[in-house]
Amino acid sequence: MRIIIDKDGKVKHIHFLSAFPDQAKSITDALLQWRFKPYLREGRPTEVETGIIFGNAAKAAEQPSPSAVNE
Repeated sequence: MRIIIDKDGKVKHIHFLSAFPDQAKSITDALLQWRFKPYLREGRPTEVETGIIFGNAAKAAEQPSPSAVNE
C-alpha cells in the first residue's frame, strides 16, 4: 500500500494496491491511529509518501523455489 504522511506525522491518505475488503478496513483503522516522526526537508516538517507491505510477502520471498529444493 502507499500512504501519505502529513507534516504532523499523521496518516493523511491510504491507497491499497491489493487487499481484501475486511483486511483493508482493519489496516485503515490501525493506520489512522499511527503517528510517525515528521519527515524533515531543510529542517522543516513536510508531507511525504511512502509504502508499507503487510502480510507474508517477505516470508514468501525467503522460501526456495520448488526446483531449488530438489537440487
